[in-house]
Order: sequence, then structure tokens, then C-alpha cells
Amino acid sequence: MKNRLYIILIGILSSLISSCQQSADEEIVLPPNNISITFTLAFDELSSATRAAWSSNETASDASPGNEFENQIDLTSENGLQVFIYSTDGQTCLSKVTDEDIVRLEENGRIVYQFTGDALIDSRYIQNNSLNCRLMVFANCDKIDTTSGLTGLYNSQYIPMWGVKQCTLNLSKGDLSMVDGYIYLLRSMAKVEVKLDSSIADQFDLNNVSVSAYNIKSNVLPNGYAAATTTEAMDMQSVFNPNTSAKGSNLYCTKVSNDAYCLYLPEYQNVEADAATMTVRIADNDYSLEFKDYENNVPFNIVRNHCYQYIITGISTKENVLLLYQSIP
Repeated sequence: MKNRLYIILIGILSSLISSCQQSADEEIVLPPNNISITFTLAFDELSSATRAAWSSNETASDASPGNEFENQIDLTSENGLQVFIYSTDGQTCLSKVTDEDIVRLEENGRIVYQFTGDALIDSRYIQNNSLNCRLMVFANCDKIDTTSGLTGLYNSQYIPMWGVKQCTLNLSKGDLSMVDGYIYLLRSMAKVEVKLDSSIADQFDLNNVSVSAYNIKSNVLPNGYAAATTTEAMDMQSVFNPNTSAKGSNLYCTKVSNDAYCLYLPEYQNVEADAATMTVRIADNDYSLEFKDYENNVPFNIVRNHCYQYIITGISTKENVLLLYQSIP
């Protein structure tokens, strides 16, 4: 069954300034290079996926079970969803897109955010009444300062996300420029799950899980963002872009159930001396787990938009557990 697409047209009065900032305090007559655009942010099914849709070819079976929080955009904040129009080289901000209404829909298990807004574009960038550009979308971020080169963007209480799509906007006066397809969002954080296998859940209690080292802040932008024409075209490993300005220790995971704990982590450079470890308390004993390929004894980095899942299948000794683990992009 096809999802219905809801379009809401909102007229917004703005003032044109080169720094992508706006003033809505005074009413002005919009010049001919005013445009109205609409696009859709789509997410995978709530009941079966732990991340924003990565490509149209992925199915629910490709993902680990997740929850609604992982797809949540804070629409109560004025900075919850910020949209900018950039040049095709990703270097110059042409305008901020102002909005009056964002509609969050759930249809057949899919979350859809329908965005409609206005922007003012300098005529120097317009050719044949159209604009070749990139749309950049920031969700759950601090206020974006486009003059700073888009560096130092940190997370809020929700999971920060970023997405991009290169497109051509119709600038005909009075027309609504519709961006085809979806703009996909990439999370800047990773998810860690530790759980007891059902075969031993009745025999032991999982009492606590903590991480020894982590980055306090995350860079919202992935590595390679300036060259990306679509979010889904980016390589899932090369996006690694950790923020190393401050580190913390002994971060405790959230208890999800009697036999499962969960934690969301900023990206972390884990192959250095200060490698992160997890302390897992089962009954009265503490066990140490590492972020590494145990078979080859090689540590791995904690990369954005990945789920690191550890399933404890048995207790070997007071120092060791039997473990299944996987990294799911």
C-alpha cells in the first residue's frame, strides 16, 4: 500500500541577508527570487529498525530491533529541524529555509516528516529560473552558524542527525518546488546493547553495565560531508568523524529490561591507548567486555549509526563469559 503524501503550503515573510539569517519582525514584499520548497524525511518502520532509512533498497530484516526514540526529531525546539540551501560544491550557504509547519505522520509503520518552507536566493545563483544546489538538513542540533564552516556542532538530548540531497529547485514565481524522493538522515551517535541470551536469562541477573571511556560530545557532521550529494551514497565506514575535545568515564547504560541494557554513544577513537571497555555485572561478579574483533584480537572504533550488540550466552569462569557479538550498520 502506497504512502499518501500530504503537502501543506505555508507562506512566510522573510528578509534577505547574506549570512543565511532572517528577521521575521517586519513585513516586506518578497522579491521575484523567493522560492517555496517541500520535501520528505523518511524513516524505517518503528517496530523493526534502529536507524533512519539508509537506502530505498534496504528492508526491515537488515536492521536490529529499535525503538521510536531513535527516529525522534524534537519539533518542540526552534532548532529541532534546520534546513539550509548550499551551493553544489557544499561550501557556500545560499539561504536558510524558514518554515511555519512540519507535519509528522505515521503511515503503515513508517515515520514521515513533511517539510514546507520559503527561502530567498540571490539572483547571481539563478540560471534559467532554476537553482542547482544541495539541501542540508540538521535535526536535534544546536543552532547552526553557517559562517563557522559548520564545525563544532554538538548533540542535544535527542540523537542529532544530518542529511543532504543535491537537487534542482524551480524558482518560478508562485510555484512550489517539490524535491523528488526522500532526504535520508544519518545519526551522529552509535548504539550499544548488552543482553543475556534467553537460554540463561532465568539463571542469572544482569545488574549493571558501564563504559570506561567515551567522548562527551559528538560532531553532527560526518567525515566527507562537503563532497556528498546524497546521504545514502556515503560509505558507512568512512563517515567516522569523532570529536575529541573532552572525554568522560564510567558512563552507565540504561536498563531496558531485567536482562538487557542499552546506551547511545558519540563516536570514539578506540584504537588508541585509552581504549573503551565495558564492565558487566552478572549476579555479584564483574566481567570486562571490549570493543574489538575477539577472533582476531583487533579493536574497532565506535562509529556513528552502528549498533554494537553483545549477547551473553553463558558463564565460563568468574572472569569470563561466553559471548556472541556483532556490529550492525
